[in-house]
Amino acid sequence: LDILRRLAKQNRRIPAILVTGHGSEQVAVEAFRLGVQNYMTKPIDTEQLGASIKEALRETRLVRERAQLTTQLRRQLNWQTTLARIGRSVTSSLNLDDVLRRIVEAATHLTRAEEGFLALLENSSDQLYIRAVKNIDSEKSKTMRLPVNDSLVGVALRTKRPIRTTTETDEGPLLKVSTGFLVHSLLHVPIYAKGKPLGVLSVVNHSAQRPFKEIDEVLLIALADYAAVALENANLYTQAKMEITERKKVEQALRISKDRYELAMRGANDGLWDWELQNDEVYYSQRWKGMLGYEDRDVSSSSDEWLKRVHPEDTERLKLDLTAHFKGSTSHFENEHRMLHRDGTYRWMLSRGLAVFDEDK
Repeated sequence: LDILRRLAKQNRRIPAILVTGHGSEQVAVEAFRLGVQNYMTKPIDTEQLGASIKEALRETRLVRERAQLTTQLRRQLNWQTTLARIGRSVTSSLNLDDVLRRIVEAATHLTRAEEGFLALLENSSDQLYIRAVKNIDSEKSKTMRLPVNDSLVGVALRTKRPIRTTTETDEGPLLKVSTGFLVHSLLHVPIYAKGKPLGVLSVVNHSAQRPFKEIDEVLLIALADYAAVALENANLYTQAKMEITERKKVEQALRISKDRYELAMRGANDGLWDWELQNDEVYYSQRWKGMLGYEDRDVSSSSDEWLKRVHPEDTERLKLDLTAHFKGSTSHFENEHRMLHRDGTYRWMLSRGLAVFDEDK
């Protein structure tokens, strides 16, 4: 029992069977409390002893396997939790630097690497520049460039396959990476989007003599896919932002042009109309409405606001002139007709216009 107590104090679990010639119930209880698999009293039956030894070894093996499975399940849960967190940040954050930094941190954490970095391809120079790092001097990394030719990162990009390598023995020569440092093991995973190379996600071990395994490669591939999505999202966001900015500039220019034109028309005391034939919507200027005795809010954007007020005797001639110009028979539209004023009287109006068609019309 003293030996069992010492083993328990050292937290060492060893298969044990207690054999005694003068046992008691109290001794048996204490023995089982200290972790023995069986308790036997002399004389010993050899077959029974053999069976007890097999059972003790089987029980110990099951306990060990259960502990290993528990550890494995905890690691897998950690992987899934980390990957899910990265996935949420990719879809919810527009800060590309922050997302890429999280991806590199997750890469070093999940693979238990000493260092990690994410480098993007600079097409103009055929080099990679460091975009995000973990446990690497950030100031040095800003000016660091990795050559694509004659390097392992270049092989990963060209073959579209991960590169995983390590020193053959503890005493063997260290590996030299593109950064110029010597390492014991490294893992490069290419980042691709729509068949286009974007960069690499890499982890290295400088001093730890631990090789990267296949599961590390699988995890890094998943993180590289997240990086590709983040980079694509950033490009789409930048393009959309530029398009919105350009559209706002065009809209602003159109507003200024329209305001200037209205100002010129107001100075000439003319009413302005702009007919969008495709949608059958007409813009009537405030002066146009005022010439018929209406306020700005009294007239809608329908073409009927104009045509229904034309004198019945002038309607046919107006429509013929409009149709002729729409068909290209005349260089411009011009028609003089009477229109109904709000006070119930008809006023003579001279209407001019020029049709502008799309290039494919």
